[in-house]
Amino acid sequence: MRSVVTFRSSSFNTTEPEDHFINPCCYGDDLCRWLMDHVRARGMQVDDKPGQEDFGWYFMFDRAGKRYCVVLGYRPGSSPDGEGKWIAWLELRRGCLGGWFGDPDRAIDPGAIQVLHSALSGAAEIRDVNWHRRSDFDCGREDEGSAVP
Repeated sequence: MRSVVTFRSSSFNTTEPEDHFINPCCYGDDLCRWLMDHVRARGMQVDDKPGQEDFGWYFMFDRAGKRYCVVLGYRPGSSPDGEGKWIAWLELRRGCLGGWFGDPDRAIDPGAIQVLHSALSGAAEIRDVNWHRRSDFDCGREDEGSAVP
């Protein structure tokens, strides 16, 4: 299952560190709020505000009785023209034992991925949407991605 997505957008801040960033390169708060609104518009119950990690941002949403976490960050300068990529991935929130055993993507509802896909692929602000299997992405095989999950 493809649960990691990369995309491009020049509509969100990637150059001006904000005072509330944990690290100067912790871009994505504006994108995270934008994506939260678009997921909420698709009928999902979404957190009120995003959370911050040392590399980016995250939010939670509920679908079909399961809780999901969307984590996103920005990778600068990853194209020939110097433009970076946004990277997001979906995680199913499980108990400690559930997170330690088995494939982390196996229990993700394809409908949860489709919610993200429709939010991203249906927006004029977003381009070059590319979905990846987590194992491929983690090994640097981004060329094996797909325009659909």
